[in-house]
Amino acid sequence: MTSPSALIEEAMRALANNDYVRAARILHFAAHSGDSHAQYLLAHAVRGMASDDGASPAMRRWYEAAAAQGHAMAAFELACLLDSRAIVRNDRKEFCNRNNERAESLYRQAMQRFKENAQRGESESQCMLGIGYRCGLGVPLDLDQSIFWLSEAYRNGCTDAANQLCSIYMSKQCPTELDRMQARHWYQEAKNAGCQCLYVEEYE
Repeated sequence: MTSPSALIEEAMRALANNDYVRAARILHFAAHSGDSHAQYLLAHAVRGMASDDGASPAMRRWYEAAAAQGHAMAAFELACLLDSRAIVRNDRKEFCNRNNERAESLYRQAMQRFKENAQRGESESQCMLGIGYRCGLGVPLDLDQSIFWLSEAYRNGCTDAANQLCSIYMSKQCPTELDRMQARHWYQEAKNAGCQCLYVEEYE
């Protein structure tokens, strides 16, 4: 019998190859059995199978199930789905505001779990916590904390953090020469790590 961890790894390979149907088939039993990571990955598979970018009931249901068990990324993804600040319609203002309150609660839940994991040295959680501090999602807006956690994430092997750091230094309203030097440094780090780099024209 294939172990649950082996099934998760197989499903992740299928997701990486955009084989969402196969991933969903692999994850089905584990997700229905209550495995929070399988539920989170199944939500991704359902999202990949959708014909548009909308939030299908099935996708939201699996994010909800995983988030209810404390899965940080599921809570974060669900918060992003509910966060309607970028799409506010007058005729749905009350509904949008209510969704935003739930989104803020989920952002706080996600960031609390990311912080716990980040303090244990988990690089992906350090990166997500850095993004949270950069954008004020579930934690106060704090660029110093953002730079600290993103730098820790990169030091611990999360190469995506380099792009985030480059973006922080480049997006300052009045960047100093030191900011530009830091941006160039993190651009090169991201490029050397094989990331799709931001601000390509600035440094090519």
